[in-house]
Parts: sequence; structure tokens; C-alpha cells
Amino acid sequence: MEWDAFRIMEWLKRLDEVAKIPIIVITGGDPNKNKERSFAASATAFFHKPINHDELIKAIQKTFGEDPDPAPVAKV
Repeated sequence: MEWDAFRIMEWLKRLDEVAKIPIIVITGGDPNKNKERSFAASATAFFHKPINHDELIKAIQKTFGEDPDPAPVAKV
């Protein structure tokens, strides 16, 4: 079995000790395929490289409760 970031994310979500740790995906791969896979694996946010750093900071703030909007952040 080949391990990639998505398989690791799915595995982490099965472990009670780390299941609630938020994961923000930043990738240079195919944004259409990776965005869908990221959210399917419970990603908190998704960014395709090159990223907008202001948007990344907003996603981090939102993840840690500094933004009242609970919807996932998706940027391509």
C-alpha cells in the first residue's frame, strides 16, 4: 500500500488522540482532484500553490476560532 498525504489524513482521523487536529492542505498538484480529496479526508482548508498569504492567515484564524464563519475555506 502506497502512503500519500491523503491516506495519512484519513488514518489520523481514525485516531482519537489526533482526530480533531485541523489540517490545512497546501499543494501544487491538480487542484480539482486534490481539493475534492482534501475535503473528503476532512481538511479544514485547501490552497493551491502559489498561495495568497493573507487568505492562509484568514484560514488559520478561522480554524482557531478567531472568525465566526464556520464554513470551510477553499481556494484554488
